[in-house]
Amino acid sequence: ANTPEWRPDIIMPKFGGAPKCRVCKKSVYAMELMKYDDQIYHKTCFRCLECKKVLLPKSVAMMSGDLYCKDCFKKKFKARGKYDDITAVVPGTQEKPKPSSKAEAKSVVKEEMKKAQMSA
Repeated sequence: ANTPEWRPDIIMPKFGGAPKCRVCKKSVYAMELMKYDDQIYHKTCFRCLECKKVLLPKSVAMMSGDLYCKDCFKKKFKARGKYDDITAVVPGTQEKPKPSSKAEAKSVVKEEMKKAQMSA
């Protein structure tokens, strides 16, 4: 049978009806529905968080669930050549502090070698 799959990340009403918009939490009907990244929006709610311009799926940049036009995304996150405003840290991507002496550097290298041997 054609039963819909359970998706806890999409807000659905308890007693039938239309799914809820991720932005305004109101019902979204077929004629006004915009689906992006498995989320449901009204076409009018699908806007850039910064400049409020209505977006098209091909002109969206998303960060932590927030929608941006590509221009605002570049200004907000690439202005300093880094993604300083991003709060989520991907494990293993952080810079490690540089050792202050040769002895400390050797100690760090030995530690890294032990870790590599243990994981192999």
